[in-house]
Amino acid sequence: SILKQAIQYFDAAVSMDPDYAPGYLNKANAYALLNDVVKAKFYVENEAEPALIRSKGKYPKTESDVFVLKGILEARSGNKTKAMEYF
Repeated sequence: SILKQAIQYFDAAVSMDPDYAPGYLNKANAYALLNDVVKAKFYVENEAEPALIRSKGKYPKTESDVFVLKGILEARSGNKTKAMEYF
């Protein structure tokens, strides 16, 4: 599928720059669109967020987009209160 191909491209991007936070976030977004909440949550929390810390403010939009995705994932999991905290 197109989303699985996109994941491969995001993998290639982060292999060239391990601090490229948008690549990890977009990989997490692709998994969310594939309805794989577990993988989406893993990549946003264990890859995108640490990359944001390492990149020291280089990707401000990605920083806010992380909260949006985390809110969406929480809402999908039925945790509306937690979702609202992220939004």
